[in-house]
Amino acid sequence: MPRTTRNVHRGTSETVVQAGSIGSVVFTGDRKVAIAIVAAAVVVAAAVVLSGGDAEPAVSAPPPTTTGSPVPTEPLLVTPERNTHMCEGDWTTPKAPHQLSPPPAGATRWTEWGLVSDGAATEHNHVTVTVHGAAGPYSVVLTGMSVTVDRAAPMTGTRLTKRCGGPEHVRLVEVDLDEPEPRPTGLDLTPTMRTWAEENAQPAEPVRFPYEVSPLDSETFAVRAHTTTCDCAWRLEIHWAGGGRRGTTVVDDDGRPFRVTASPAGTTTCSVVTDPPLCEAH
Repeated sequence: MPRTTRNVHRGTSETVVQAGSIGSVVFTGDRKVAIAIVAAAVVVAAAVVLSGGDAEPAVSAPPPTTTGSPVPTEPLLVTPERNTHMCEGDWTTPKAPHQLSPPPAGATRWTEWGLVSDGAATEHNHVTVTVHGAAGPYSVVLTGMSVTVDRAAPMTGTRLTKRCGGPEHVRLVEVDLDEPEPRPTGLDLTPTMRTWAEENAQPAEPVRFPYEVSPLDSETFAVRAHTTTCDCAWRLEIHWAGGGRRGTTVVDDDGRPFRVTASPAGTTTCSVVTDPPLCEAH
């Protein structure tokens, strides 16, 4: 039987992509996922659980190994990018309002504000995951995604917000962390997004496994995890087959789980647009 492996890849977080009123992050060539940014876009049309269907792809035998060309032990290179831009989501810190000062000049991400870096994204986590095949003579088939999550009571403290009035980033993969067994779900493009993609000659396909990656061909997934009930620590798992093997690659935040917390009723929210921050209980 093929040997099952479990590889952990740790990526660099905190990369932020911004755009004007309309922008995109897309594949070239045969890449299949378009990540579009459309002002006031409404998510969602039909949804489909991210799996490869009933039939699993055949696992090809690894090519003959020659001197200097071994089969890679880790078949995927995964780069997760956690978006903590102040304009694109709120942040919760365990600190009380009277302990806060304005964010440092020029800071655009919550994690650049050292005073509140012990906090977490509020209600929504946004992670972009790019997957390449590792250097080697064969490609790897991505067969699906799953999620593991540890739950605690929502963080108490202060909710921070900075509403900039920018575009909404439309996500193509949703994860409801409040479900007993959360499953990543692929989303169809809205009619507005589909029209924009067609007019700009961009791919307009929703996420549908399986996908094939190699050192020259990658896939990118925009993942949005959300909760209204817990302080959630979660990791994404990518299932693959290739080189005569099957396995799972765990995607996290440089060795730590991604984290997102619900906002309990009565939490004080402070807008950091003003100096000092303007705070009120909700």
